[in-house]
Amino acid sequence: MSSLADKIVLVLQDPAASYQVSDAIIEAEGEVVHANNADDALSRLSAFEVDAAVLEAFKCNEKLVDALISRFIPSCVFGSGASVVRNAVIVENVTQIVPALLVLMRPAR
Repeated sequence: MSSLADKIVLVLQDPAASYQVSDAIIEAEGEVVHANNADDALSRLSAFEVDAAVLEAFKCNEKLVDALISRFIPSCVFGSGASVVRNAVIVENVTQIVPALLVLMRPAR
């Protein structure tokens, strides 16, 4: 698996389900910052230099999505309901999360 070394990934997801997402990121050597809701995620964006985000669509709000877009933080939405999040890649399988993040964080040529 490719590496997310030195990358901080914000994970906004139900705590009971986030372990799969977190495990995938940690296995790829990334650092996980958890958020329980959109307001919590916004405060994490201020406290950490986040490189990417994995979101649960039903926990997002326009303010959070706008903050991610304005900071040019690539994000993917894990699970169903992904269409409500603008500018995010939809990921339906936990094994797709790290590859999606790596592609999204790749520098433009």
